[in-house]
Amino acid sequence: KLINNLLIKKKKGKFDDLISLDYQRDKWTINEKSYNEYGKNGTKLMLKYMDMLKKTLDKHNIKMTVAVYPWPSQVYYEDLDSIHVRIWKNWSNENNIKFINFFPTFVKKGVSKKEKNIILEKFYIPYDVHFNKTANQMIAENFLKNY
Repeated sequence: KLINNLLIKKKKGKFDDLISLDYQRDKWTINEKSYNEYGKNGTKLMLKYMDMLKKTLDKHNIKMTVAVYPWPSQVYYEDLDSIHVRIWKNWSNENNIKFINFFPTFVKKGVSKKEKNIILEKFYIPYDVHFNKTANQMIAENFLKNY
């Protein structure tokens, strides 16, 4: 009986792998080591390419809007004041570009793990970092209302 109990594994949730600290792809916003390994250089590249894009759009008189949204880890770890948000908010302000922050729509401070999982299951594709139809509809409505 003891051996059977030891062999029973806890059932994994749909987002456990993504929010695991072993999954580093999106942890640069919440983990200094990950930021130094991935985020620092990635940020320089993002800003460089956004500057190039803005220059091209300006040349053709096309307005730009920047929107940011959280990945599952940012929801789970309550990364509301994310470095990701600060980077693009500052860049947008410096370049006189409209900025839309979708983090407050999905990131809730002080909620239980159960409530965070409910948010993830309601708005994200299972086992993935992308939004589902419900979240995309919500974002589209919000975007159209603010644009």
